[in-house]
Amino acid sequence: MGGLCTAARLLNEGFDVTIIEKESTIGGKVNVKYEKGFKLIDEGNLTYYPSLYIYYPSAVDDTLCSDKNDTVMNIMVRGPNLKVSRIKWNISEIQNYRNVVMDTVTKIEGLKDIEKHIKFEGYLTPYDLRDRFNSYYGTAFGLSPALYQSIYLRPHLKSKEISNLYFIGSSTHPGNGVSIIIDGTKVLTKMVIDDNK
Repeated sequence: MGGLCTAARLLNEGFDVTIIEKESTIGGKVNVKYEKGFKLIDEGNLTYYPSLYIYYPSAVDDTLCSDKNDTVMNIMVRGPNLKVSRIKWNISEIQNYRNVVMDTVTKIEGLKDIEKHIKFEGYLTPYDLRDRFNSYYGTAFGLSPALYQSIYLRPHLKSKEISNLYFIGSSTHPGNGVSIIIDGTKVLTKMVIDDNK
C-alpha cells in the first residue's frame, strides 16, 4: 500500500507513473484481509481484520503533555456508517472491539507492550461523530469507509462534469489526514489559479 500511496502523490505532482503489481489486485499481502474487512464493513458489521490509522503527534510535538514522560497516540479504525451499521455501539460492543483493535496494534513492532503504558483512553463512535460533530451518518473518513472511497478511487479535486467546481477534504483524493489535506489544498490552489488565468 505504501507504494500505491507514493504513486498517487507522484501523480499529483505531475509525474508519469506506472504501477507494477504482482497480484491480480492491488494491496500486496494485506489485500485479502483488507478486502474481507471492507466487505464486512459494507454489510454493516465490524471487521476482525481492522485497518488502522495510527497518529502519534507526540513524535513531532513534545508540548502536548505536561508530563514529559507521557505521550499522545490516536488510533482510528474503519467501521460502518450509521446508514448501514448493525452495531449498537454499547459499552460491551465498544470494549469487545477495543480488544480486537489492541490485538492488532500489539502485533506491530514497537507497540507490543503498549497496553501497560496506557494511562487514559477514550472512544468516538459513529454516534459521537454524528451528534457532536454533525458528521454525515457518523463517518470519520468522508462519505463511506468502502473500498471505492479509498486512495485514488475517491472523488478528485476537480469536477469532470461542472466547470469551476472543486472539492477538498477527507472525502476527496488525495485523502484524509491533516497533512494530506494541506498538501491537497496546495494542489487545488494551483489548479484553480491555472484554470482561471
